[in-house]
Amino acid sequence: MYKLVLDSDGLIKLIKAKVPFEAIHNFKLTIPNEVFDEVVTEGKKGMHEDAFTAEDLAKKGLVTVYRCKKTQSKSFDEGLGKGELAARQALAELKASAILTDDKQFIEALIRDNVPFLMPADFIISLAGAKEITGGKARGLLANLKPFIDDVQYDRSKKGLEEMEDGD
Repeated sequence: MYKLVLDSDGLIKLIKAKVPFEAIHNFKLTIPNEVFDEVVTEGKKGMHEDAFTAEDLAKKGLVTVYRCKKTQSKSFDEGLGKGELAARQALAELKASAILTDDKQFIEALIRDNVPFLMPADFIISLAGAKEITGGKARGLLANLKPFIDDVQYDRSKKGLEEMEDGD
């Protein structure tokens, strides 16, 4: 089982893609409490539909909410928020495989510090590769995600899915 820690951007993008969380069995998805507060508590104040979906995922246990043992008092990189800092801390505490994010500034910091990460489109491809979903379902999820990611990432992911399917 692969343990992934999601930041707010990663969680919201998976929700927007309409990822079938119920079908995920080889991945344990965790969000730090700070991400829950950002997405759900603050999101519900703004009546964001994603907030209610995220809350439902947590209630059903499809996404685990984790309270970090340690808290970061300052950013390891200027401009990163509590959610990103908590995701990085949770990765270490849980000995997770990677952080799932689509936040460009956070990704730059993760690359610089050699911290493993996945982007939401990569995760969709991973679901197909792990036979959690079909290739057709993955194409549909990528299409749902397309308005929320850049064209380069979308094209790269679509090509990766095609290559994976050609290898089957």
